[in-house]
This record gives sequence, structure tokens and C-alpha cells, in this order.
Amino acid sequence: MKLSKLIISLLGSPLLSQAKLFRNLHGHDGAAKNLRTIKHCMIERIEYKYENKAHETKFRCIPDSQDVNDVYGLSFGMKGLSPDLLDVLNSEIDEGDTFIEIIGGAPVKFNHLGGEVVDVSGRTIKIDKNKMSDNKAGLHRNLADSMLQFPSTHRKLAITGLRTVLVLRVTTLDSSVAINATTISRRVFGGFDDNVNLRDQFLKCSHGQLSFEMAPDTALISNGVAEVKISIDASGNDDTTVVNEATITASSIGLNLAVYDHVMYCLPPGTSGGWIAYASMPGRKSVYNDNWCSYVSVQMHEIGHNLGLHHSSHGSIEYGDQSGVMGFGYGQHEGPSMCFNAAKTWQLGWFPNKYNTYNPVEIGSWKGKLIGPTDLLEAEGSEYTVVLKIERKSEINLFLMYNRQEDFNSGTTEGGNKVLVNSQSYNGMSDLEATLGPGDEIVFPDFEGSGKDLIIQVRQTFDGTPDYANVAISLGQMPSSGTPTKAPIPVPTNSPITSSPTRTLTLPPSNGFPTTLPTSAPVNTPTTLS
Repeated sequence: MKLSKLIISLLGSPLLSQAKLFRNLHGHDGAAKNLRTIKHCMIERIEYKYENKAHETKFRCIPDSQDVNDVYGLSFGMKGLSPDLLDVLNSEIDEGDTFIEIIGGAPVKFNHLGGEVVDVSGRTIKIDKNKMSDNKAGLHRNLADSMLQFPSTHRKLAITGLRTVLVLRVTTLDSSVAINATTISRRVFGGFDDNVNLRDQFLKCSHGQLSFEMAPDTALISNGVAEVKISIDASGNDDTTVVNEATITASSIGLNLAVYDHVMYCLPPGTSGGWIAYASMPGRKSVYNDNWCSYVSVQMHEIGHNLGLHHSSHGSIEYGDQSGVMGFGYGQHEGPSMCFNAAKTWQLGWFPNKYNTYNPVEIGSWKGKLIGPTDLLEAEGSEYTVVLKIERKSEINLFLMYNRQEDFNSGTTEGGNKVLVNSQSYNGMSDLEATLGPGDEIVFPDFEGSGKDLIIQVRQTFDGTPDYANVAISLGQMPSSGTPTKAPIPVPTNSPITSSPTRTLTLPPSNGFPTTLPTSAPVNTPTTLS
């Protein structure tokens, strides 16, 4: 997937001065009915999570910082998006490098109460995948410089390197985040007795290839966290309004949010909507409601969206795959220790030398030893595979991985010590097809119209150096019933499994950076990755 830069060119008049913009957004001059037309903005796709486990996808307009007097990162809702346009936006964001011009422009109404909306009702939309609408769109060049660069084809480059993170602890007139800045820093970056956190868990899951490091200390930033106090209440306002106020205030006190790869907003309780957290996908912004800012599975889930990862579903439940962090989040700050399912592990591209691709129609059968990422250092032979991709013509491929439940994956809450079978398009939402233990199998009837069934069997699992699962896959005769046989998948629980780790990785200090960490994608990434 390529870097997503959906740009809207909104033709019209310039905004008011920065001082008056500040007064209007802070409600100091009663300008509740002011209408403005923004010239440029980038489309931001937001994935919301709610307390009742519901989810929602929203699209927002991020105006170019030059059009809002160098206030970086403001975000406005969008109105009038037809179902057809929504489908296009979803598709084009996944493909990346797509620019959109709204012919005739669209006004933005600032009313300070969550109603800042770009209305595209009745507008003609022009999509141009080759160039930006305005070469002066400095905001989007900044984003392009710092956001992850995705390749131009379905082949995937590994997501590696150092990513700087700034956390904003936001305080309103009537509310503050339950935990202080010091505790937030420990929960995100580690230190003292906090052993399971965003930074360390990504380092372990990637085997040191992806590191999220705290923003350097300044007069305003301490241990990666900056305090931002805004002059409105949380109560009676929605999260977008509070985030915009925090963004404006951060700019006014001298924080340049554009220089950081990721900005995490920790909002105080009281905003409307019953939301837990959300993030731009792909992007750099993630937002958390009060204590949810401190829970490692939620942090990893939202940052995963920043990296371009969709949800991990299980049947009709979009967050239902609990084998990895792109499923449900947990209200715990010391766990659960878990990584990603088979499809996401392939998409992240961390272990190209242990990825294999198999086309049953062309090859017929496959036998091999699947390992989990926790056993990577002990699996020196070429016979070991971390993720096997089974190719299909539809591009909704199958992915297999042994979900070894130990060490930094000891808290996986579904399919522990079983082989995960996930389906996923090249960068879309994954679905958990089955979790297979010894003697279990899953059958896909008439695979790819071949007239034969694809049969995936787990013959045995072995505890050793490394631990692995023996898997056999064959393309056999289609039974007359045509009914697939699946190993049963137990109903997910919310209780993490806390088996003791048996292996550990040595991590660099929380204020340092591993000298061996690559800063670019591996050159030997297989051409078959997608």
C-alpha cells in the first residue's frame, strides 16, 4: 500500500488572521456563525472504537497549515459524502497517492461545538492520482516526509526503523486525565517497573526492527510527554473540538507537531460519544479517552492503524480475532503481552527470510514446520516458516502461523499454541478462519474452481528448540457434500493468559536506540510479498 495523500483543493477566500481564528475557535468573540472556505486539505480516515465494542469509520478534512496560519494538524468533519464517494475514498486511501479536487470549493462552518464541517454536498469530485492540487501544500509535504512510505504495488516493504512519538496530555477547564505525565511516559515508553508498554512490545514483536522512541526533551516536553491546557470544558464538547483546541494551543505555545512521526492525544474524560480511542489510518495521529491512553493493547492497536493495519475480525465481529492486538483492546496497562495474527505479521514484513508463498493450484501439496515469532532466533534452518501465504486469484489470500503462547506473546487470548488460519486481501481487514491444534483440519471446497478441496491439517506440535507445528496442505478430491470441515474455535474471553515467559529479548534502554536497528526496508524482501 502506498502513502495515502488524498488532497482536496477548495477554491475560495483565505481564512481570518491567526489571532482572530484563535478567538473564534476559543469562543471569545461570538463568531459562532462564521463561514470560511479552505483551499487545501488532506482526507483523513479515522477508525473509532466505542465502549460497547462498536466501531465506526469517519472521514475528515485536514487543512493545509498554510491555510490556517501555520496551525498544523487541525481536523474537520465532512458532510455530504455519498455512499459511492465513501467507497472511492476507502479504496483510494488504501491504494495511496490519490489527490482529489472539489470543483467550486466547499465552505467550513466553525461553531466551536463540534460542528466544524466541510460540506461537499452537490460538489463535483475530481480524482487525480498523479499530482497534488497545489504545490504549495506544505502540510502534505511534511506528512510525506515523515509518514511511512508504502510501495507502488501490492508487494510490501517491511515497516522498520525509528519513529518519534510525542504524547499530549490535555487538560480542560473542567477535567483532567486520571494519570499524570510521568505515569503516561512509563506506560508508553517503559521505565521503572513498567515492563509491557508500546515501545518495548513493538521492539519485541519486530525483533528490534521497529522502535517508537520518545520525543526529545525541550522546555515543553519531558520524557516524551507535553502538558497542554485548553480554555474550554470537556463536558458539552465532542472529541474533535477538544483535539482541535489542543492542537491550536500546542501551536500557540511553540510545539511544532509536524516534526514528530506520531502524536498521541490523551484527552480527559467528559467528551460526548462513549468513545474509547481512534486513529488515522494510515497517518500519525491517535486519540485516547482518559485511562485508555495507558493501556498497551489499545496503544498498539491505534498505532497499528497509523501503520496501515486494518482490524482483525472473527466472522461477523470486526474486532473478534483476539489472537493479536488488531482485535479487541483490553483495559490493562501491564498486558496482555501479544503481537499480531498471521495476516498482519505478513503485512508488517518483519521476517522476509521466514515467509513462504504457496499456490495449491500450481504446486499441489505443501508440508512444513511453522514457528511463531517468539522462536525466530532458534529457527536457523530453511525448513522453518513464520508465515505461509496461500495464494488465491481473488487476492483474498490465506495466511498461516503457529501462534506460540510464550514470552512476549504469552498473553494471546485466542488460538494460543495453535495454527492460525487468517484470510485477508493484500492490505485489508483480516478474518480468522480457524485455529488448528494437533489433528485438526479445515477444508475449503472446490478451491479456486479447481474441482478439488484444499485441506489444511495440523499433524503435530513439538516443544523444543525451536517449538513448531507440523502442517500438511493438499489439494484433494471434492466430496459430494461440498461442506467445509473446520476445527471448532472457542468463544473468545476477555481474560489474558499469563503463562510465564520462557525466552526474553534484550532491549536497549528506554531512552536509547538499538544500534543494529535498520532504518530502511530490508533489501531482500521477497517479491511475492503483498
